[in-house]
Amino acid sequence: MRAKATILSVLFCFAPLVATAYDGQIKRDLAPEKKIAGLDLLPEAELTESESIPSQPKNNPNMSTVFRAVIRGRFVTREVALLLEGVKVNLEKDGTFNSVLPLKGSKTRATFTTIDLRGNLQSEVVEISYDPSLKPFAPGWRVTPSLGLSSIAYQQSGITGFSEIALTVKVGVQRVLSPRWDLAFTGFLTALPLTTSVPGNSIQFLGLNLRAGWDTRLLKREWKFSLLGGIYYTTSFTSGGTFGYANLEGPQIFPALSYRLKSGDTLGIYLKFSPVSSGFQLQNLSSREIAAGVNYSLTRRKNHFLSGALDISQLQLNQNDISVQSNSVSLSVGYSL
Repeated sequence: MRAKATILSVLFCFAPLVATAYDGQIKRDLAPEKKIAGLDLLPEAELTESESIPSQPKNNPNMSTVFRAVIRGRFVTREVALLLEGVKVNLEKDGTFNSVLPLKGSKTRATFTTIDLRGNLQSEVVEISYDPSLKPFAPGWRVTPSLGLSSIAYQQSGITGFSEIALTVKVGVQRVLSPRWDLAFTGFLTALPLTTSVPGNSIQFLGLNLRAGWDTRLLKREWKFSLLGGIYYTTSFTSGGTFGYANLEGPQIFPALSYRLKSGDTLGIYLKFSPVSSGFQLQNLSSREIAAGVNYSLTRRKNHFLSGALDISQLQLNQNDISVQSNSVSLSVGYSL
């Protein structure tokens, strides 16, 4: 009878995908005596990336990239119009606004202007800056196939424990929703057992995972601390004996920390906890998986990354007099398309 165990570990399914998100800094003290009364601006501007300069054909391979800043603030002075670079700012009922400004480089100056009913003008110059070595937020999809090796040690009550080395394939699909949120789906398969310590015994794993990630903004600039969570489904295929598990699902949660180097490359680590469940019924707390990993992403060209990941995990399961323990170490390489 197959044991109902979960071995989500087999390679990495939770190594966070890279999300490109960055904020520009807004400086207002260029001329303190000329600040506009009643105008409040958030100190950071969300950067987004447009595809090309509008005057250039979309199929021009040499087209330039244009970055835009989303400036958020509030203006509550009544009967006074607010303009940004000569364009009227649309205000909500509470005075809040979001204005998009094309940037001219890593430092761009822009002018806010107010006009009252008598035609009196007041202006304030602000400066939006960002580190040009960092990639601004680029909404959209990213697909990352990966290939790796996994070293697995598997033990289950009633069978002889064994270890194997297997070739694993994975694909990740990520949607960056905003500078703080992203959504990702990953699937993996232990496609080919290469060696096993017990001839005739082998195990393969299939896993599907859906998770959301949130940038906490607790850290500034190059550092990013995220909280991620979601659900998983996993099953196994075996040969040489009656062991393994089938059709499991459940939640997972894990924090992730990353640091973006000046080159644009990213170094990240994560910790993960996944309780074991079957039929959406959580088992006792002694049945769980814990995992940790480190990953490094090299920026190859615009919005493309070559990444490597090392993942270590341990699974323990105690259910219906069946005891399972699995340890795995995985090394993988992927490339975002």
